[in-house]
Amino acid sequence: MSRTPSISYYVAMPGGELPLNDEVARTLLPMERSGRERPAEASVTFGGYFQSLGKMLSDNHFALPLAGVRHQLGEDAQADQVREWRVVAEKHGAFYHPARVEAVTDRGTALIAANVALSDSGIAAASREFEVLDSLGRGFSRSFTPAAYGKGRAPCLLSQGGVVEAEAFFCQWYEGYCEFHLSCNPASQAQEIVVWDNAHGHFFMKPCQAAALYEKAAAILAYYYDPGDFRQIFPWHHAAGDFVVKALQDDLDVRLITVRQYQGMLEAEGDTDPETRLEAALYFLVNLTMHMRLDRIDGVGDLAWADGASVYPTLRGAFQGFALRGLDAGQDPEFAAALLGICREMPREYWEELCFQLVAASSPQSPDRPFLLTRGGEHAQALVEAFFKSRKDPFFVDKGAVLL
Repeated sequence: MSRTPSISYYVAMPGGELPLNDEVARTLLPMERSGRERPAEASVTFGGYFQSLGKMLSDNHFALPLAGVRHQLGEDAQADQVREWRVVAEKHGAFYHPARVEAVTDRGTALIAANVALSDSGIAAASREFEVLDSLGRGFSRSFTPAAYGKGRAPCLLSQGGVVEAEAFFCQWYEGYCEFHLSCNPASQAQEIVVWDNAHGHFFMKPCQAAALYEKAAAILAYYYDPGDFRQIFPWHHAAGDFVVKALQDDLDVRLITVRQYQGMLEAEGDTDPETRLEAALYFLVNLTMHMRLDRIDGVGDLAWADGASVYPTLRGAFQGFALRGLDAGQDPEFAAALLGICREMPREYWEELCFQLVAASSPQSPDRPFLLTRGGEHAQALVEAFFKSRKDPFFVDKGAVLL
């Protein structure tokens, strides 16, 4: 006879996981980082949140999370093989309240992310992101973004009565991967990258680790860039924690956990001519390298700008991503090498103009815009120096992106 596995609920705290009790159940969910409250969502308690999420999990004999269990532990996995479901509320952002769902079985534990949206804007964002993740998962032979498992919807009770509709999309959870940000290292009094490792303690990266992080993040974005129709993953932002890193014994691994949009920054009509393809690729590189340097201090403070040393590993990673995509897609195998040759010959003034045009075209309401407008000249010089350095050092491997 089949049995219904139990679902236990916890809230992630700095000192560990706090089990759900009556007091926690009555506690209101934290709002987004800016503190701006939204009327309905501001009245959701942890009790209402977990009750809604529990219903989405258990509907149709746990069909939604079971898709993740089968993806991670084997297609023959069945719901009655799960001894326990553990749900941990992890963080609270502008659109989602993500939870980590653990399916405990005899063959291992599957880890699933449940990105719960409680506002109209959050639900719209969740629907878009699920579709993008699902499309990327089906359209590429390799994956550097979470596998998409499905969407659910359920009513969520409010603390003062009434309900709000909750929607969640379920996807792969990257265990052991941590958020990172630019921060001031008290030991060196210098701006460095701090990794928020809650399991083993926060730590500042060494320069070689920071270079590898920028290189791998750039390679991921370039791998998904389509030189034919200009589709790319954007927007993304380090301040939002879109990339995560996992420190390994002698290396590190990087993943992109949030994909809000996948479309072209320039419009492509039919077969694009070489000049338009070149222009689009140059804008992509400028946008990628500028935003790779952009963050907020500790994720929430003032806007921060990584030093120029980050540009070279960013470009190195970008060209490795280009090369790998060309091999996997069987298209434009010479795209990366041809583009690199052109970039090496471009003068500083041209790069500066591209930087200015790109930032000037962004939304006037963007807080990043005035910050970036004052840094175009310095960034253009960093690009020129990085491409000059690439003449001496191997910039990418012809047979693929070894760093991925």
